[in-house]
Amino acid sequence: MNKKEKKEEGLLPKEVLVKNFFNSINIKSFKEKDIDIFVAITYKIALSPNKEIIIEQEELRKLTGMGENVSISVYNAHVNELLEKLQGSTYVYFNDKTNEKVYVNILEYMKINVVTGDVTIKATPFFQEILEVNIKEGGFFSIDVNLNLILSGKYTKIISLMLQQWNNFGRFYISKEKLYEKLQLSEKANVKYVNNEIIMPAVKQLGKQFIDLKVEKMKKGRSITGYLFTFQTHKKIAEQAEPLIQESCSEPSLQDIEKPTSLIDENIRKYFEEVK
Repeated sequence: MNKKEKKEEGLLPKEVLVKNFFNSINIKSFKEKDIDIFVAITYKIALSPNKEIIIEQEELRKLTGMGENVSISVYNAHVNELLEKLQGSTYVYFNDKTNEKVYVNILEYMKINVVTGDVTIKATPFFQEILEVNIKEGGFFSIDVNLNLILSGKYTKIISLMLQQWNNFGRFYISKEKLYEKLQLSEKANVKYVNNEIIMPAVKQLGKQFIDLKVEKMKKGRSITGYLFTFQTHKKIAEQAEPLIQESCSEPSLQDIEKPTSLIDENIRKYFEEVK
């Protein structure tokens, strides 16, 4: 059994539900380990969104794959770096009524005890809203924390989060511009390099979690305009989703990841109206 197989052995899904807007939170400056810690923190907050959360060092290490070989100083450095970045992590929302962009932070405060390594966090009402899912209302998806532990690479983990949002549909379209933005790539990045060194390795690695995963470059003439990811899903769910998929494919304004067509959560809009 190789190292990766040992890593996967015994890992059961550790999932929480989040609203679709989760994938619109700004994580542009995140490194691979930042993503691991952020997903772990999200998991813990989602279990009790309205409360102050204390994550002990031992548990956070397990949730992020930072084993005993990672010293306390390195552990503290990783957590501190992520917490500093979270201060600038916001959700940007355009209020159609006021023609204003609204920037909302996701955490009220965050602390780390440099001796014990324990982390204390309190989510803002906005982030609580994203993590308080009402199944009857729709507009949510499941994040598997342990999936990050068996993946490697920042790009693969970012693409994984996007695909998890569309796990029940088996298809996900994203424009080239939006994908490059999510992956923190320059608009002038070499297309061949992005395809061969970033997208295809990610697709290959994610193949175990998303069966028959394929990606198709969507073009207008010779120019790539976007990417269509397809993978296997339950037949019944796929049949139910087909009208939604067709709507998304036929209406460009609905193709952004943060706007899953008719699944848009109106509670988020109401929240911002109340804030204003």
